Amino acid sequence: MHFVLVLVCLLFTGCATIINGPDQKVTILSEPPGAHIAINGVEAGYTPATFKIIRAKDHVVTLSMEGYHTHDEELIRQLSGVTAFYILPGGLASMAVDSAQGTLWCFEDEVKVELKELFDPDTIIAKQMKLLKQLDVKNEC
Repeated sequence: MHFVLVLVCLLFTGCATIINGPDQKVTILSEPPGAHIAINGVEAGYTPATFKIIRAKDHVVTLSMEGYHTHDEELIRQLSGVTAFYILPGGLASMAVDSAQGTLWCFEDEVKVELKELFDPDTIIAKQMKLLKQLDVKNEC
């Protein structure tokens, strides 16, 4: 009897569901550290931090810090390597279960973001200020 129960559980559970689980740990880092983190618009803490992210959908991580531009980083799902097991017998049933639960997806393990200062020479604001200074110099001559 126990064998039949174990067999039924294995047949109706996907490979990725067993191996990956429904969520994944993702570490979020910023330079400089201490940036405010929001995941899908919900406040989540400060960098550096590690979160369990649900695999079933894509997410947007927003990093913000006073004196720096706000940065949105998209966490885009990718197929997990576990999906290679779908070629084995029973793979179609496993794929259906994993797809329904979203466990066949994975994310990068780490998100690294370098925040840009508001007056960084590479930003539009700084370039516009430099242009204005050049115009003022020309008018004085």
